[in-house]
Amino acid sequence: MENILNSINGSYVSLNATEQKRNNVIVHAVLNTVIQSLSTDKLFKALYNKNYFGGSYYDNLKVGSSDEFDIDLLFVLPENLSPTINSSDKPGYVHVTLSDLEKLEEKFKGLEKLCNPITKQISARKVLSWFESLSAKCFNKLCPRGNVLQTVSVQGKAYDIKVKLTKSGPASTINIVAEALDKSVIKIDVDLVPCISFSKKYWPSKSAGYRQYDSKLHGNSETFFVVPKLPTGTAIPDFYWRLSFQEQERVLISGNELGRLKPVLRLLKRVRDHWNHPISSYFIKTVFLWEVETRSKDFWNRPLSIVFCAMLEVYGEKLKNGAIPYFWNKKFNLLSGFKKSTLDGIANKINNIVSDVKRFSEIDPFVVAKHIEVEILRREVPIGKKKGKVPIEASSQPTVSNYSSGGGSRAESVVSSSTSSSSYSEEQPSSSTDYLGLVAKNLDEVRAFLQRIVLKK
Repeated sequence: MENILNSINGSYVSLNATEQKRNNVIVHAVLNTVIQSLSTDKLFKALYNKNYFGGSYYDNLKVGSSDEFDIDLLFVLPENLSPTINSSDKPGYVHVTLSDLEKLEEKFKGLEKLCNPITKQISARKVLSWFESLSAKCFNKLCPRGNVLQTVSVQGKAYDIKVKLTKSGPASTINIVAEALDKSVIKIDVDLVPCISFSKKYWPSKSAGYRQYDSKLHGNSETFFVVPKLPTGTAIPDFYWRLSFQEQERVLISGNELGRLKPVLRLLKRVRDHWNHPISSYFIKTVFLWEVETRSKDFWNRPLSIVFCAMLEVYGEKLKNGAIPYFWNKKFNLLSGFKKSTLDGIANKINNIVSDVKRFSEIDPFVVAKHIEVEILRREVPIGKKKGKVPIEASSQPTVSNYSSGGGSRAESVVSSSTSSSSYSEEQPSSSTDYLGLVAKNLDEVRAFLQRIVLKK
C-alpha cells in the first residue's frame, strides 16, 4: 500500500508546480492592483500594514489544484488609542477595545464610526460592512461593466484579466478569469479578509485558558491576528473577534523532522472531499496539531501507510467523541456546531475505511484508492515485490484477447479482473475467498465488461 499512497499523494493530491507558479504570478499582479486602489481610501491606507498569505495553499496543505487563495489584509491599530484585547465569554473569541478613542488623529478619521461609542469596542460587523463597501467601490472603478483589468504575461503567454467581487463569510472573494490569446481560460478565487494584527504583548491571558507564546516552539512568529468572523449562538455577536494563530501553527507543522505530516494531512483532506464530509480543513489541521504535541518526531518519519492509518484512526475517534478541542484554548470545541447524528455518520464512514484498509490491503493494495477516488492508479502504479502481490498487468482492465485465450473460461476472466476494481461491496468479507466471491456478485460490473467485449467484437 505504500507505493499506492505515495503515488496518490504525488500525482493526485499534491499541486502541479507549473500551475502553481503561473497562478501565483496572476494572483500577485491582481492583488497589487487591488491594494493600490483600496489605498486611495484614507482610513484603509492608515490602517493597512501588509498581506498575510495563509490558508491551505500557503501552508502546503492544498489538495488538487492551486485555484483558491486565502489572503489576510493586516491592519495595525494606532498605539496612542491604547488598544486592548479582552477575553470573551466564548473561548476562541475576544473583544477589541480602543480605550483612548478620543485621541484619534486626523488620518484615522472614520475609525470611531466602527466602534461602540460607549464601550469603545470595535465592531467586527461594522468593519466587515465598511470593507465590503470599500471593495465594491474599488472594483466598480477598476472594472466597470466587466472590462479587462490588466494583461499579465507569464510562462510565455499573455492573459487578459477580468475580475468580479463576491461575498463568502467574512471574506470578500475576487473571482479572477484569465484568458489567453489561444482562448485557454484560468479561473482563480482569492479570499480577502480584513484582520487586525497584534504583537505578543497583547497575547490573550493564560488565566482565560489560552496557550502562551513559546519562542522555542513558535520561533520568531510573535504576531497573531483577530478575524471578523462572528460566532453563532450569541444574541449580539457584533463585537466578537475570532483569534487566529496562523503564523505559529505554520511553524508547528513544518520541518524535516515531521516528514509525513503534510502528505498524510493532504490525504485525509482528499478522503474528506471524496465523501463530501462537511469538516473544515482547519478542524483536520487541529487534529494534527494536537498529535504533533503528543507524538515523538520518529512517528512522523515512519512509512506513509503507517502514519496515514494511525491518523485516520485518531481523526475517526475525535469525530466519534464529538470533540476537536481548539489547539489554543481547549475549552472551545470546534465541533460544537454539529449535530451528533452528523458526526456519528462521518465517524462510522472513517472507521469503515480504517477497517477496510487493515483487512484487505494485503489482498489488494489498491483498496485505499477507492476511498480517494483514484481508479487510474491500477494501470500506473507498481505494487512492489511483496509476497502474494499480483503484477500490474493482472490489475489492468480486461481486453478481448484476455477472453479469447485458452487459459480459463470467460466467466473466470471476468471474476479475475473484477477483483482489482475499486467498487467494493459495503458487506465486509471475512477471507480472500469471500472477497473474490463478493466481487463476482457485482452483476452490474460483469455486465459492463461483457458489453465492452461485444462492442469490441
